[in-house]
Amino acid sequence: MSSIAKSISYNSEIFFEYLDNRVSNKQRQVEVRMTCQQNEAKKLAAEEMKEENKILLKDVISIRDPVLRVFFVDEQTRILRKRAG
Repeated sequence: MSSIAKSISYNSEIFFEYLDNRVSNKQRQVEVRMTCQQNEAKKLAAEEMKEENKILLKDVISIRDPVLRVFFVDEQTRILRKRAG
């Protein structure tokens, strides 16, 4: 094989390795972004659960305002239905 052909072959190998590395890096970036989005979704779900727990633990009998009491009863019912299924 001539030195020109060897050089072309070597340069082709280097180029294809470069392309493979770029694709791998892009795939890793996508995976990292997806993981970050999943973590953010889990954080939001945990925060929502925390707020819902506060509502569920609210003693509605002690609420004097009838409109507010109905609101909390409705919210408790909604949360329990959501969690049931």
